[in-house]
Amino acid sequence: MHITTRSRTIHNSEHQESLATDHDNRFDVESILAAVSDWNAVVRRATRTDATRHDIVAGLRSPHVSDRLQVARAANQRNKLHLSIIHRLANDPIRDLRMIAASHESTPADLLHTLASDRSYEVRLNVARHESSTMETRVLLSKDTNMSVLSEIAEHPLPIEQIIALSRHKNSNIREIIASRDDAPHEVLLRLAKDRDMWVRYTVAGRNTPDDLTAILVRDTDEFVVSTVAARTKLPEQFIRLLADHPDPDVRSKVAARSDLPLDVSIALTRDEASSVINTLASSTTNEEVLALLTAVPRAEVQRRILLNPACTLEVLQKFTRLRSDWACAIFLRRPQITPDLVRPHLSSPDRQIRDLARAVYPTDQINLNNPGTDAASLYWMLDTERLTPEMCSAATNRDLPLHLCLKLLDHPHTPPEVRSVCVSDPRVAIRAYLAGRPDIDESAAMTLATDRALSVRTALIDNDQCPPSIIQLLTTDPDPYLRTQACAIWRTNEKQATT
Repeated sequence: MHITTRSRTIHNSEHQESLATDHDNRFDVESILAAVSDWNAVVRRATRTDATRHDIVAGLRSPHVSDRLQVARAANQRNKLHLSIIHRLANDPIRDLRMIAASHESTPADLLHTLASDRSYEVRLNVARHESSTMETRVLLSKDTNMSVLSEIAEHPLPIEQIIALSRHKNSNIREIIASRDDAPHEVLLRLAKDRDMWVRYTVAGRNTPDDLTAILVRDTDEFVVSTVAARTKLPEQFIRLLADHPDPDVRSKVAARSDLPLDVSIALTRDEASSVINTLASSTTNEEVLALLTAVPRAEVQRRILLNPACTLEVLQKFTRLRSDWACAIFLRRPQITPDLVRPHLSSPDRQIRDLARAVYPTDQINLNNPGTDAASLYWMLDTERLTPEMCSAATNRDLPLHLCLKLLDHPHTPPEVRSVCVSDPRVAIRAYLAGRPDIDESAAMTLATDRALSVRTALIDNDQCPPSIIQLLTTDPDPYLRTQACAIWRTNEKQATT
């Protein structure tokens, strides 16, 4: 039979010789091989979802590597690797097939131990990751020469002797992993705290170590290592005081951020020359005395952090003599503890936004309704709050107020109806047109607006679904033909609905 690239006959003398030497008494695979004419059919049958053990074994007998890989991966994906198949894969000369055997969850411990000596480091790496690897196997792998295998096995349970041995490894990554182990002996950590590699010492610094180890780490030559110690959740006071005098500002900033900072150390840090230390202290301290001392620092960022600090009290606010930026003023005025005395100096601020904000937070009983030129902005700020009283809403009748502010006041739920009735005679057309379109318009106001000289006012009235019928009838004689036609159509519609 002719052999093509993908049509390979199994009736080849070399293949028959390999089949004759493979004695698998558990599966009747010979019948499967005899029933097909080429290896393509064998592989297709072995990779089906309903493939049996016989089919998989037959597919793994293919002399072509790609076929065996395809069959093994399909069986592994469908969890159909029987123990005998796993043994076959473990003894295959192809590395990828042995890797499948080394990573399969059903691979027995004795076979994993054998694969731990495999010539391929990828196979040994899969053994190191396997949960069923015994301690004996891990000890064997801990002596491996490949760094990937060692890095993996260093994170798994190991005897103390092996942990000590790996802590002396020439590779710093291995020593770093050992430094992060919870079961690392004290003598190992003591040696690693003096390691020549910074990252190993940094890993030890991130642990809650005993005082003798901490005493070594706080005197480390690398500021990154010392900063890590300073950021620990639990740190004895003696080391906090020592680190507060560290020459590196990053270390002192870590100390300033601590919640258990002694008061005298906090006060000393308020005189620090590094802005990062002062900024951190202003944001993190909960002590009122420390915040009061920081108000004397003439920097806008410090003031902003103090004002954003939840521990900032009225007493601290009273310590501010001059705010260094507009946004510091804005935060200052939004503090819930603010009092009228503290707001009053900002009412005449040269900055319009600060002035408006000060008027918005100023007590409502201090607003002068008779001076809309100075208090229009204050009213505008309070339109969306409950602070706007009916008395303040009556300012809508003041014709000196800006148009947009009058419209907002007329639309406010606190505005009394009699205020809107007064505004019916407002000289501004937009005010009268707005009132004509309101659904709660009363008949007397509508009667006045129905004879308004502005067409837009009368149009807003006819477009109002709640316009009284008597007003609709009056508009049927309107001088504008379009408006008159529209009013007549509405009137006829209403009459038909009334008769039905």
